[in-house]
Amino acid sequence: MNQGDLYKGDPTIRQGEDGHWYHYPDKGGPKLVFLIASILIVLLGFWLSWDPGVRWLFGERETARITRIVMEEPGIDPVIFRYRKTIPEGDHLTYFSYTASIEEEDGSTKDFQLAVGSRRTAFSNVNDLVEIIYFEGESHAYELLEHRTWSFGLGFLCIGTVLTACAIPTLLAVGRPIRIDPESQEALAAADHS
Repeated sequence: MNQGDLYKGDPTIRQGEDGHWYHYPDKGGPKLVFLIASILIVLLGFWLSWDPGVRWLFGERETARITRIVMEEPGIDPVIFRYRKTIPEGDHLTYFSYTASIEEEDGSTKDFQLAVGSRRTAFSNVNDLVEIIYFEGESHAYELLEHRTWSFGLGFLCIGTVLTACAIPTLLAVGRPIRIDPESQEALAAADHS
C-alpha cells in the first residue's frame, strides 16, 4: 500500500508537484462563525468589565466600612443588619445587598450601595473594611478586591481571547496547503496486513 491509497476519496488531500502530500482545509463558513463567536465573547468580557474597570482607572478609591446589610427572601420582609452579628445562611433565593460608607473631610458620611451583592450567604459583615471604587456623585460603588466584581468579565475576556487566538489561524488556513508528514514504512506495511 502506498501513501496515496490512505487518502483515497478525501478531496481535501492532494499530492503536490514536489511529490509530498498536502491537506487543504476547507469549510471556511463554520470557521468564520467560530471567529465571530469568539470575538463576541471577548466583547462580552469587555462589556462586563467596563463599569468597574473605568472606575478603577479613572474614579475614586477609598476604604469604606460596611454599615448595612439587607437580607431579602421572597415572601418575607427584608431583614436589615446594622451592627455586627452572625448573619444566617439563606437558600438560593436569598439575596444580600450591602451599603458601604466613607467619611468625608467635613466629618459627614457618604453611603454607597455596593453594585455587586450575593446570594445565599453574606460575603461581608457589618463594620468590615472594604476598598471601593466609584465616581464622585454616584450612589453605587464596586468593591475593588471582591471576586464577584471582576469574575464574569475577566472570565469571558480570557476565554474569548483564547478562542480568538485559535480561530484566527484556523480561518487563515482555509485553502492553504498543509504538508502531511510521510507515513513510515512500518505503518504502511501494517495497513497492508489489516
